[in-house]
Amino acid sequence: MEDTVIDKDGFGGEAVPAGDSTGKKKCRLPRPGRGFFAGLVCGLLIMLAMVLIFIAASKEFRIRSLIHSKAIADVDDDSLDDGKYAGMLASLDDKYAAYYDAETTAGNKQQKSGTYSGIGIVITQDEEGAPVTILGVYPGSPAENAGLLAGDVIIRIGEDSAEGLTPSEVSALIGEMGDKVQLTLSRDGSLYDVELKPGEIEVPKVYYEMKEDGIGYVALTTFIKTTASQFNNAMDALEAEGLRGLIIDLRGNTGGYVDTAVDCLDRILPEGLAVYTLDKNGKRRDYNVKGETPLGVPLVLLVDGNTASASEIFAGACRDRLGAELIGTVTFGKGIVQTTYFLEDGSSVKFTTANYHTPAGTDLNGTGLTPDIEAEPDLPEGETTVEACSAEDTPYQKALAWLRDRS
Repeated sequence: MEDTVIDKDGFGGEAVPAGDSTGKKKCRLPRPGRGFFAGLVCGLLIMLAMVLIFIAASKEFRIRSLIHSKAIADVDDDSLDDGKYAGMLASLDDKYAAYYDAETTAGNKQQKSGTYSGIGIVITQDEEGAPVTILGVYPGSPAENAGLLAGDVIIRIGEDSAEGLTPSEVSALIGEMGDKVQLTLSRDGSLYDVELKPGEIEVPKVYYEMKEDGIGYVALTTFIKTTASQFNNAMDALEAEGLRGLIIDLRGNTGGYVDTAVDCLDRILPEGLAVYTLDKNGKRRDYNVKGETPLGVPLVLLVDGNTASASEIFAGACRDRLGAELIGTVTFGKGIVQTTYFLEDGSSVKFTTANYHTPAGTDLNGTGLTPDIEAEPDLPEGETTVEACSAEDTPYQKALAWLRDRS
């Protein structure tokens, strides 16, 4: 009679009879094959992963329990989760890496869109407790259409007095009024009432003016979604007035979207490369422009220590491709690109994903762009580029002189 063994685990297959030296037949199991070892390794890895997950979960649970039971500060689990995710980004050797919760992410999107729903005024306050005054009115806004002017003092918002309120509190009250905003204002000592319907406001980020001798001036304050269309409009208007030379002011422009900077370059560069990036694996991405409306006049760019990132991309491309003159001080030197990834719960993470290079291959990260003509000082703290173009603005005056010699 043959002895048999059944392989219930599926590793050995069927039993095979064999004879021994005594002549009796026995059943010999086959040797384990590759499938056996692969399954064993896979099983061990799964077990190890489960152990690590258990340890991590236990550690996190322990820390949460300690915080809730021992910490003086009040905190909820949502805040602890946000702190955990923020810590993951903070662990990167990347000072620009960050985690944003859903509320902050929504605010960032609104800010970088370049538009908001409102009546279109900029307000200020000379000192604490002073009346809140209109500093500026956006073109085409409900405020402009209603006749509001810079210098008007806000007296009431609906039934609420504005006396003693801060600009932030006035702005919040206006935002709470809904479809119709009633304001009482004072102009030259006389009161008047207006009713406005809030609308979509495009915040100006490009300022332009035709100076003497056909020299145009354009200030680019940031590169957000609406900047390119505003820049195109500015260039169209200046060229219609007989543009002979151009000053583009990038002082204080700390950057923005690379795509927007390239869109602006598309308005003035000839066809070809505007900038390229290299990621961690050395993969190159070229950003090209169509070059349908290349600039045909001399160009000067005003730069300073706060000209950074996307504005350095813009300046580097103009110098490499158009021979533009840079006047001012050495730029910030941020030659790296951050990418924001939006998550399913409305939150987002941002971190550095690539280095960028000017068309000529210049890597300016940490060094910046050195101007062709050094001119101090940088734009004074708190002063806008529009206010800066004066007889005391040395970089601007040098730009005018350089262009007059060539236009």
